[in-house]
Amino acid sequence: MGAPLAEELVFRAGLQAWLMRRMPALPAIAVSSVLFAAGHLGAAPLAHALWTLLPSLALGALYAHTGRLGPCVLLHAACNAVWLAARHFQLPLASWTSP
Repeated sequence: MGAPLAEELVFRAGLQAWLMRRMPALPAIAVSSVLFAAGHLGAAPLAHALWTLLPSLALGALYAHTGRLGPCVLLHAACNAVWLAARHFQLPLASWTSP
């Protein structure tokens, strides 16, 4: 659960919260989500980084709606668990995003 907590602290409670004080919520969510996906480019192929964009948008909307980090961390961890299970069971989703 370390990565979801760290990433949500940086991208939601840090970057997105900072952006939301300076611009409307939707652009703030979009910018932080694009940067979140871009942050995955170095460690994974482009497809993996792109697959992180949609959940990041959902996490950003959840944070904007609730103002709470806990639900975002739990949802992020759940998304990671689904991806890891797909990879473990060699489901097609995992092959699109495997490094």
